[in-house]
Amino acid sequence: MNTKVGLIIAGSLSIVLGSDIWMNKGGSLYRQPVPEIAGIILIIFGLFLIILCIVRPQSVTSKKYICPKCEEILNHSGKEEVYCPKCGTKMEPLKGFYDRHPELKEK
Repeated sequence: MNTKVGLIIAGSLSIVLGSDIWMNKGGSLYRQPVPEIAGIILIIFGLFLIILCIVRPQSVTSKKYICPKCEEILNHSGKEEVYCPKCGTKMEPLKGFYDRHPELKEK
């Protein structure tokens, strides 16, 4: 599951549960009283999760690389150099590859 979808679901559930506790002036959990403030805290937490998934940039960005020798395409998220798993050649970023290698467009 996508992280953003999970955060939105968790935030929504937290808001619904918090609203129920807050509107009923408290509640009980395992026969123990739950104060009204717990509902407010759950609502704030749910809003925080939803805002976090909207504002936060994607933490792991994956770039596509292509092998100039065998044209194998690979996703890679690290900063180190990428080598082709098939032939061992140093891979290049896919973006702009065919502009840099117009002779490979014709294949």
